[in-house]
Amino acid sequence: MTFTKILPVVLIAALTMACGYESSEPKPKTDGDTPSAENVAVTEKIAVKKYSAALQKAKDTGRNIVVFYGSDSCPWSKQMDEQALANGDVQAALRDVVYLRVIQGVNAEEFEAKWGKQTTPTIVTLDADGKPLGRKLSGVVKTADFLSYVGWAKTGEGPQPGIATGGG
Repeated sequence: MTFTKILPVVLIAALTMACGYESSEPKPKTDGDTPSAENVAVTEKIAVKKYSAALQKAKDTGRNIVVFYGSDSCPWSKQMDEQALANGDVQAALRDVVYLRVIQGVNAEEFEAKWGKQTTPTIVTLDADGKPLGRKLSGVVKTADFLSYVGWAKTGEGPQPGIATGGG
């Protein structure tokens, strides 16, 4: 086999490993979670650093939770950061939900203990009781589509917007 035939396979494998590919839907594990309000960073929007804090804030406020699960080493997570998540309209829309930013190797342990390791980037919406709403989004989401998704996530009612996702 020649180098030019192997190169695409090696590149795909490397990107898949760097972005934490896992094909399963998030499924809660059975070990118990005790919500805690510690380490909560509240800014203009309700943004938290821990899964338990997100659950507590959601229960306290009656808001749904939007979880961004990413990795500092994933180029697609970085693309979501630089495009959709940095957008002013998206930031304004995130004020209507509890926003949890989970980064592998930084603050993912508690979230992964409950939901397992996810593909990066992944967006998950949970209700105030921590139950999933709709389907998760895996891969890069365009800014306009992400804005529509966050609007839906505010209530979780009606059909989830049809959003195409993918890498790069």
